[in-house]
Parts: sequence; C-alpha cells; structure tokens
Amino acid sequence: MKSVLAVTFEGSHVRVQSDGEKSYPFALKLWTEVGRVCRENHCFRVLGIAKTTLPVSTLEGFDHIEIFAAAGITPEFRIAWVELNPDAFVTTRFIETVLLNRGVANVRLFSQVEPAKEWLLGSQRAEEAISSR
Repeated sequence: MKSVLAVTFEGSHVRVQSDGEKSYPFALKLWTEVGRVCRENHCFRVLGIAKTTLPVSTLEGFDHIEIFAAAGITPEFRIAWVELNPDAFVTTRFIETVLLNRGVANVRLFSQVEPAKEWLLGSQRAEEAISSR
C-alpha cells in the first residue's frame, strides 16, 4: 500500500493524516511538511491521525530524534498522535518515549481521536476561558 500524507491548518491546530507504510524518508517528509505548515500559520499544536500498515522497527524509532531536528520540530510543538492500528501502537509508543526522554518534543500517543484532541486543545480552551472573564 502506498503511503498517504495530508497536512492542513484547521484554525486551532494543524491536522496530519498519515496512512500506509512508514519509512525514514516518509517520516522526514511528514515532519518537514508539519514544521512548514506550523510555522506558516504560527500554530504549533499538531493532531496526527495515522493508520500504519507497516510500522518502523524499534531501532528505526531512534531515527526520529534526527528527523525532528532536521524538520525543525522542537519542544514548542504540542503533538497529539493517534495510531489507529493496534499492531503499530507498541512501536509508536517507543518513538514517543524516545522523543520525551530526549526532550525533543512535547508529544503524547493516543489510540482514539477525541482524547487526543482534548489533550491537545485542553490548555488552549482553559486559557480562552480565563481571558474571556
């Protein structure tokens, strides 16, 4: 299956739709595009929704440190990543752990979209409620 990627600005966040096989070149393309769209729109909240058919290996998970650096993804980014394929969840959890342990990005992994979106936008909604008082 060919990998599919769509990155769009949704107003309150940048949405990433990623389906298919994953590889180093695909991940670099994905995160470079995410960084570009985020910087263009001055929005660093990212909701990623993926259905991975062939995940990266655990060893390839370490490559995400280099990929994020090359794409300009920093701790300023708040990333909620949803992996819809249970078979890819363990590997994706490993990537999350690597990125958090190295302080590369503020990222959390979810298996469902709604909790991910709530985590991603929760602090923004709280700030908006305080400022509207």
